Amino acid sequence: MPILELLHENRSGIKTEAVVCVYNEEKRIIPFINFFSKWCDIVLLDDGSQDKTIAIAIANGATVFHRKNKEIIGEAYFAQYCNELTKSGKCLWIFADEYIYPKDMELLISSINNGLGVFGKRIDWFFGYKLNRIGDKSPRGFIKGHAYHNTTQLHSSLHFKNGLLENKTVYIEIHHLSLESTSLLLGKLNHYVHTEVAMIASSAKPIRKFIRRFILIEPIYLSLVSLWKEKNKKPSLVIYIILRYILTSTIALMIFIEKRCLINLEKQRERYAKFFE
Repeated sequence: MPILELLHENRSGIKTEAVVCVYNEEKRIIPFINFFSKWCDIVLLDDGSQDKTIAIAIANGATVFHRKNKEIIGEAYFAQYCNELTKSGKCLWIFADEYIYPKDMELLISSINNGLGVFGKRIDWFFGYKLNRIGDKSPRGFIKGHAYHNTTQLHSSLHFKNGLLENKTVYIEIHHLSLESTSLLLGKLNHYVHTEVAMIASSAKPIRKFIRRFILIEPIYLSLVSLWKEKNKKPSLVIYIILRYILTSTIALMIFIEKRCLINLEKQRERYAKFFE
């Protein structure tokens, strides 16, 4: 479990709280706070950022919790804090690279105030282009205790409890404004792929799980979906998206081999010690 340290608090205890897990988001965090603070108190859960995210967030009036333990945790372990840390009991689960149209924000806030759950349908954007592929649908707005988290996966996993039926939920669009450059992409891959592969490598039947996740799903299935769904987009964009999937799998494979076959610190030290004899 992550160990969180409260660095700064600025909450009314009345407004809906936008709970956001962040990692190295110094370029996005100011427009994010400026926009969502019109409706919500901002609560940042920092996953070990190494840039100026924390300082900028505090300077702009956000409540900030920082992960104290050194190991990378990932988004899923923070989902529980939507329930545990909200003072108002009303929560919006959001990410720093996401945007909600003002009309949908009004619907979200009014729905939560009336005890309804809000599903978010994620719409992906890439380099300024809206993609046609189907995004995930997940609980995004809810009253405290109406949703539960799943900490068995790397990525965020929230579910409405059985008592919250379809007729008690509404849907809004959440726009995922994806990475703006390859350098940012590589930084995110290093952070999250490393974590996911480490979890797979230490689990039961790791090879089967790795093949399914990073061979069958990542470059093959998702590439075919992109070719079909985005065939009318710029060819260079489609090629880039496919290369991204292939790159993700390549990095994952290197990390998997490292974890399963090459990591032996004692032998490494023995071999390297010979250079200093």
